[in-house]
Amino acid sequence: MHAPWNRPNRKEAAPPRASRVRCQVVAALGGLAAICAQVGWWATLDATPPQWWPYVAGLLLASTAWLALGAWHHALLARGGCGTPAALGCLVRCGAADLAVGVMGGAVLARGADSRVLAAGLWIVPPLLVMFGVVSAVHLMLLGWDGSADRSLAAPAAEPSSPTYLERWRSVTALLVILALGALATRPLPAEHHPPEPRPAGSAASAALLTPAAELIVRSGN
Repeated sequence: MHAPWNRPNRKEAAPPRASRVRCQVVAALGGLAAICAQVGWWATLDATPPQWWPYVAGLLLASTAWLALGAWHHALLARGGCGTPAALGCLVRCGAADLAVGVMGGAVLARGADSRVLAAGLWIVPPLLVMFGVVSAVHLMLLGWDGSADRSLAAPAAEPSSPTYLERWRSVTALLVILALGALATRPLPAEHHPPEPRPAGSAASAALLTPAAELIVRSGN
């Protein structure tokens, strides 16, 4: 029988108070970031070319899922199991995935105005990815360090560190965010349409006055 996807498949000890508070803070940051990311739907209405909409929607959906699952994961860690050695491998894997997303978001910001992501109007998404990715990765690494340093929680060496369903989905959504960022960042710029240059304001009036004068000159010459 498979273990429930929303909680680890092993008996875990309650986390220390300091670790529990850190988990709750990171979970709150993730939930707030997931809510703030929805601003991107309105920010891209005018800035996004129509051919970029599938990529923009994919990035927004993947980012929202990754942030929400990250918040849920840290909230569950606050309830129990922060830093137990049996979960160290899962903490490291999730931390590495979060750090990869943060690095990708930082690379988008480093490109500045040349970034297709920012040109599409998604100015709020990369900072959120960097913020939560780095904070979550550092926090998970600290939990793993605390768990490995606590010998009273030592687990048998033969016990596998198998990922839970939630941790698998976190890794999947992190990969989707990275792929969505890469897909949007490599989109070609839409063809630019150059409208005809407007005439000076007095050109029409000048032409109306000069045309009869020119006709009179031609007639007098004949």
